[in-house]
Order: sequence, then C-alpha cells, then structure tokens
Amino acid sequence: MSKLSAFTSTRRLLLPAVLLVSVAATTTTANAQQPPAFLRDTYPPQALSSTLQDMDALTGSKAVLNGKVRQLIGLAVAATVPCQYCIYLHTKGAKAMGATDAEIREAVAAAAETRKMSTVLYGNAYDLTAFRAEVDAMFAAKK
Repeated sequence: MSKLSAFTSTRRLLLPAVLLVSVAATTTTANAQQPPAFLRDTYPPQALSSTLQDMDALTGSKAVLNGKVRQLIGLAVAATVPCQYCIYLHTKGAKAMGATDAEIREAVAAAAETRKMSTVLYGNAYDLTAFRAEVDAMFAAKK
C-alpha cells in the first residue's frame, strides 16, 4: 500500500489546523486515491507523501484535539497570517464540524488579541525574563 493510498480513509477529511496546507477531501482516480489537486499542484512531489503522513498523525485515531477545535485553531492562525485560502477552508471545516458563528468570531478575536499583545510586547522590547516572572506569578496564584 502506498503512502498516498493510506491517506484515504474518511477520518482524514478533518485535518490539522496548524499546518501550512490543509486537505478538505480526497478524490478518486481510476487506479488510486489521491489528495486534492491543490496539494498535488502546489506541493513538491518529494515532500508530499511525508506531509500527508504528518497530517494523518494529527487527525487520525490518536489525535487528542477534536476536529472542531483543530479547525477553529486553523482559522485563528489563518486569520493572523493572513491566508485567504486557509481562512476559507477552515471556516468551511469549522462549520462542518458544528462550530457556531459565535465560536468562529471568538476564535478569530482571540487570535487577534494574541497578535496585538505580541506586537506591543515585542515592539517595545519588554524584558522577557520580567515577563515570564509576571506570568508565573499570575498562574501560581490560581493554583
């Protein structure tokens, strides 16, 4: 069995949100199952097989995150990158997994807030050691 044909089970339709590329579905050819054209046409052939294995590892039966959470993470990351392809795919994926419009808005807003604070802290060269000490103290108080 080839690595590509091993990729074809239904559970692989819901893919990891943190990858640069996502596969929405597989298509059938006369002789074998293949990933969608957008991957075949854009990914280096020598790297496609291992990428598909990586995707499968994050979406298969051993995955810890459920599909909706992965899609919401993917959407949040895509919105901050920004990537219109990924935004489209992960919005469709999140809705297909049962995400509400409110959950989608909140995921995107949470990503925006993280990016905003990152910009403020990094842009002002805030002392990382001091930051870590403050964060550690904040979470120690919550134990």
